[in-house]
Amino acid sequence: MAHNQPHCNQAPKLILIIEDNEDFSEILTTILQRETAYYPLLATTGRQATTMMNHLQPDLLLIDYILPDIDGLTLYEHVRAQERIPTILMSAIPHVFLEVPHHEQLVSLEKPFAFQVLMQHIHQLLAA
Repeated sequence: MAHNQPHCNQAPKLILIIEDNEDFSEILTTILQRETAYYPLLATTGRQATTMMNHLQPDLLLIDYILPDIDGLTLYEHVRAQERIPTILMSAIPHVFLEVPHHEQLVSLEKPFAFQVLMQHIHQLLAA
C-alpha cells in the first residue's frame, strides 16, 4: 500500500539522491514517490548536489560512490564537515566500503540491494 501522504501538518522528509545512473536514479525516485511519504530530489553530480544543499535542507542523503565529478565518500566528508545529515553511501564495488569511516549516521549499502533493505536503513536513520 502506498503511503504518499505525510502525517498531519508534517512536511514530508526530503531525501536527496545523488546518483548519475539514469535508470537506477529513476527507479529509486519512483519507488520513493509511490511507496513512501518521503520527497525525493535528484542530483546527478556532486557539484549539483552541493548547489542544491545551499538552498535546501535534506533530511537524508543517498549518495552513489562513483559520480562523474567526485567520489561519494569525498562528497560525504565535505557535507559532514559543515553539517550532520544522515547518509546512505551506495556502491556496486564492495571493496570501496573498506575506506568508509564508521559514523553513527552513515550506512554503506552494496548494489544491488532490495528495496526493503533500503527502506529499513532510511527509517532507522531518520528516526535517530
